[in-house]
Amino acid sequence: MKNATAHVKNTCSAGRAGVPPAYNGGREQHNGCTMTPMAAAGGATEVAPATSMTPITDRQSSTRKDSSMIRILVVDDEPQIRRALSLNLGARGYEVFEATTGEAALTVIAAEHPDIVLLDLGLPGMDGIMVLEAVRGWTTMPIIVLTVRDDERSKVEALESGADDYVTKPFGMAELVARIRAVLRRNPEASPEVPEVSTTAFRLDLAGHRAYAGPDLEEVRLTPIEWGIVAHLVRNPDRLITYRQLVTAVWGPTYDPDQNLLRVHMGHIRRKLESDPSRPEFFITDPGVGYRFQPTT
Repeated sequence: MKNATAHVKNTCSAGRAGVPPAYNGGREQHNGCTMTPMAAAGGATEVAPATSMTPITDRQSSTRKDSSMIRILVVDDEPQIRRALSLNLGARGYEVFEATTGEAALTVIAAEHPDIVLLDLGLPGMDGIMVLEAVRGWTTMPIIVLTVRDDERSKVEALESGADDYVTKPFGMAELVARIRAVLRRNPEASPEVPEVSTTAFRLDLAGHRAYAGPDLEEVRLTPIEWGIVAHLVRNPDRLITYRQLVTAVWGPTYDPDQNLLRVHMGHIRRKLESDPSRPEFFITDPGVGYRFQPTT
């Protein structure tokens, strides 16, 4: 499957939530459901069968460095969206699979081990949240939600169910590709702990708990709470961290999220580290959802 974009056509919904059906020789059948890989115009494509149904890790994606080797599963029930994503991502050198239902998505994830999943929430039958919860039981594979739902509640629910990022429709391909690359850069299991983080505005010595900022990189003091917030964000670069996730990481699971308290601490952090606290470049707010550390602008 090197010279053509692969598509997986699902002709019906089948399978028990969270338990992917067996996949055999590129043609899967389960409770009357058949999934057949289709070649893109211009070349034949053959999907290799999975040799086992063992839990998936990030071992496949950690060895791939260029986009021509990255495999993306698009899960959406709208043919126009699937076609647009397949054409645009394929043109950029990505290998693309398609699934139209949550049940079919679980099958393809188990069989093909894609590097990343683009998941719609409004799927027939098993919806996107159910897919997230099922997948997170047996893999840490990156998942970006693509959906028309732009309300705060939907964003928080998806992120806390295991999504790595959240993009609302309509979206630009340049932004989506940037999000894909950002999510794929994160691979904590394959990468050692980074002892230092440097930007154009500040430098953090995570091991020594020291921060330096300003044109001359003078040392600044962060409180323990500020250090906890900063450390959690910079260790998850380009990832949107919800208020609840951040509070849990810093204060513990029994503490109720307080957005106002977080906002105060983030204001102090920006005044100490950002070049222009009123227009932050690195510690970005997603209103009503959470914060993101953006290492480059």
